[in-house]
Amino acid sequence: MNGKDGCDTGGAPPQSLTKCQSALLDEWLDQSRNSEKTVGNGESKGVEEMEEERQNKKATPLSSGCITCPTDEDTFRERKTERIGPEEEAKAQEAVVPPIYRTSESHIVSCQMAVGNTSQEEIGRKRNYWEMALLVAQGGESVSTNENQDSGVEVFIALAELGTHPHSCSSNPQEPPIMDCPVWDLRALLAENQTWDSQTQSNTEAQPELHRWHFPVGHGLADMVHRPYWQFPAMSYYPALQESTEFKVMWRVWEDLDGTQAEPSVPPTTGQGPESVFEFTVMSYNILAQYLLEGHPELYIHCSDKVLVWSTRLKGIIQEIKTWRPDILCLQEAQEIHFQKQLQPVLSDLGYTCVYKRRTGSKTDGCAVCYQHSRFFQLSVSLLELRREGCELLDRDNVAIVLLLQPVTSQSPDQTGTPICVATTHLLFNPRRGDIKLAQLVMVLAEVDNVVRRCKAIGRECEVVLCGDFNSFPNMPLYQFIKTGQLYYHGLPTWMISGQEDLSHQTHPRRVYAPLLPSSLGINDNCQYVTAKQTESPPSGKLKYSQGFLLQLRYCPGACERPRDLALIPGVTDNTPDQHEKQPCTPTFSNTVCHCLNLSSAYSHFITGTDRQEVTTLHSNAGATVDYIFYSARTERIRGQTDKRLHGGLEQIGRLALLTEDDLWSLRGLPNEVFPSDHLSLLAKFKLRISPL
Repeated sequence: MNGKDGCDTGGAPPQSLTKCQSALLDEWLDQSRNSEKTVGNGESKGVEEMEEERQNKKATPLSSGCITCPTDEDTFRERKTERIGPEEEAKAQEAVVPPIYRTSESHIVSCQMAVGNTSQEEIGRKRNYWEMALLVAQGGESVSTNENQDSGVEVFIALAELGTHPHSCSSNPQEPPIMDCPVWDLRALLAENQTWDSQTQSNTEAQPELHRWHFPVGHGLADMVHRPYWQFPAMSYYPALQESTEFKVMWRVWEDLDGTQAEPSVPPTTGQGPESVFEFTVMSYNILAQYLLEGHPELYIHCSDKVLVWSTRLKGIIQEIKTWRPDILCLQEAQEIHFQKQLQPVLSDLGYTCVYKRRTGSKTDGCAVCYQHSRFFQLSVSLLELRREGCELLDRDNVAIVLLLQPVTSQSPDQTGTPICVATTHLLFNPRRGDIKLAQLVMVLAEVDNVVRRCKAIGRECEVVLCGDFNSFPNMPLYQFIKTGQLYYHGLPTWMISGQEDLSHQTHPRRVYAPLLPSSLGINDNCQYVTAKQTESPPSGKLKYSQGFLLQLRYCPGACERPRDLALIPGVTDNTPDQHEKQPCTPTFSNTVCHCLNLSSAYSHFITGTDRQEVTTLHSNAGATVDYIFYSARTERIRGQTDKRLHGGLEQIGRLALLTEDDLWSLRGLPNEVFPSDHLSLLAKFKLRISPL
């Protein structure tokens, strides 16, 4: 049939199938079955003919509607001709229209497969038709790309091919439909499902939350097929991307010190009263030269490759400086090309004035001192080369920088800040050559002392900040020499001076003997230049001591003792000095070195309140403390019997806490994503009291 006519039977008029007529489907199914049965005999219709017939049938105008028992006019007339009574008609209607319910698998259709010889493989090949049915039920749109095609025909063709249409169960269209094969109305299912969702959401306070899966759908379809109650109904079960605020872990904390060295009354503001205060910060940072990192890969086997790339480390170094913005920045292991082309331009933009000194020889790294030109201006600078030709202990390419800075204050003309002598160096690393480190340190201290003495010569005080990588452990002889100002070095094993390596098992270790430095350098045992700074080179050749100096040793106690195995030769070995010829030996050197700078360490080398040791560097072998900030502390001056005041010096008021070795290993050692060097930066804050001139 090509049209849909009303039926005037005595019973309830049958409703029409949604955009489909059962007769058309029966005819199509009969042709499909006949085609499948005759495939093996070669009698099936061509694909083109079947497609043409299908298009012709779909072009037939159909009436819309939704029924529970599909039928058409011819079928109803046949049933009327067969004189089916009202009771049989009612039973048939009840059998075809069972109550709608959800299934646990698809929530769409649940029916009994009553296909005669339909195999499971055939059903599996046609499972995609269920998806077509779902799309039509949700959106009412055609699943075909052709907008003119009738979606209802597509859906019920899918159901017919799967054998779920009532008339598909019988090969004879004249027979009454089989009533044990229910077909569910998809639109009614969706409408009932949405009604259930709305009721569930309205009763969430009274009913417990139901946990079921829900399935998001694509654009242009219904919101969901079936979903449990959710706090955000429009969301999937995947958490939505939320805009998160930046979260940064501060591994190092700032410590405000008690200021036990401060006087009871401290002026609250700068530049007011008879004595004002100038506060500044100093950072010492070994940034690890890239060529040294690549030349010693065995020290960084614990690190990932990405944290060892210079571009990555450079960003971390710059970020570290920007985070703390020190007033004075001292760098070690600054590779020349990286510093001049990458670091210095950035530091200049941040307001720093930089002084750089490259190591001598073939080494391409060096030291740098950078200061905020808005807070300091430079008075003098000394670039030290610690290599001295002809001196056995000074044959390495280390350098140092000694800078005299004047604080910029907003004081009246009769008030000015005390100059600050800032020195930084990087001593030799070799753990077995502590004698070389000691000689290098003496030279640096002698230059610092020379700057301080020049200031005192014009009637001004001068404070000192000495920082850098000293390659020495805390409380070892080199460290004690800086803090206490004195060291008895004669006979010390060279490895013991820095303490980096324990060689106590050696029976004949290398030792350091007096004198430490030759007199040609013009530096005495007090770490001072004997006269003015001597720049002339030492005498040529291997002569270290003058003949007059050696003659003074003729009558030393050791020369008056006769060796036991010395053969007695008259006139040669039997000569014994007379008592009146003996003269006391006048030594020109001592076995001790000392200085008078009164230096203290900005760090206690233990985590505050614990006995856990701090470390400033860590690599694959071990972690240790080798970086320091020393400063000239305030001294106690006694005025009378009861008046005691702190005089001069710097007062430390804060510092950036260090970490333990365990803390650093929890971050996968050094360098890492947080700290870009194998050394931690040291940062201390000081207070300088400014008095009237």
